[in-house]
Amino acid sequence: MRGMLRIALIVVLLAIGLGACRGGEPRSRSATATRPMLGYTPATAAAQHDLEFLFRKLVSADSMSALHKPLTERPHPAGSAGTQQVVKYLQNSLAGFGLEV
Repeated sequence: MRGMLRIALIVVLLAIGLGACRGGEPRSRSATATRPMLGYTPATAAAQHDLEFLFRKLVSADSMSALHKPLTERPHPAGSAGTQQVVKYLQNSLAGFGLEV
């Protein structure tokens, strides 16, 4: 289970980082599809651009703040009841994203 929480944390941090780096509205597929992508064929680059556009459209600063807020509302020292609440929240959140927890 620790491995899953570590992975979840990495995913959340990556999503926050992408949002901070990109900023503003997601770029359209046509705006990014004209640039070549190193390591991608034209077809796989188009699929990758579509996936990234969808991700940016679904993840916003507000949605990340809402996801993060319950983690910061109260102290949760290791082994405490607060930690159990945080673990349960993360399990429910990740399961809600369709991940096996």
